[in-house]
Amino acid sequence: MTVISHFLNTKIVDLKKVFAALSTKEGLESWLAVSSGFSNRVDDISTFHFTPTCVGKMRLVEHIPGHRVMWEIKSGDPEWIGTTLAFEMEPAIDSTNLKLYHSGWEKKTDYFAQCNYRWAFYMKRLKTYLETGKKSLSRF
Repeated sequence: MTVISHFLNTKIVDLKKVFAALSTKEGLESWLAVSSGFSNRVDDISTFHFTPTCVGKMRLVEHIPGHRVMWEIKSGDPEWIGTTLAFEMEPAIDSTNLKLYHSGWEKKTDYFAQCNYRWAFYMKRLKTYLETGKKSLSRF
């Protein structure tokens, strides 16, 4: 198994604000994807529309305010199914460190590489949203 991982530091100190961007419908729709049937209750499934043709259903596995949110991908691209997506945050000096882990990939493929690139793009949008309030759902 292999993992996509990314790290960013944001000048936002308020962990509640960072967590809201990762765990609420409004927050996620500001930088990641439009959702339908969104729920932030553990074991509930939400649908994320990353692009018109890229739609995934994800089950919320963990929801620990100010620390971690994690989903298991239940449907979407066959290489995604069964993988997990986790965001972890921790306070730093006058900032917050944020880590993304997309785990459980069976092997490194062209699609894996494409997703790695896209997660970097999404993390940049998340940083912009947190630090400026600017929302972006531009597509690839």
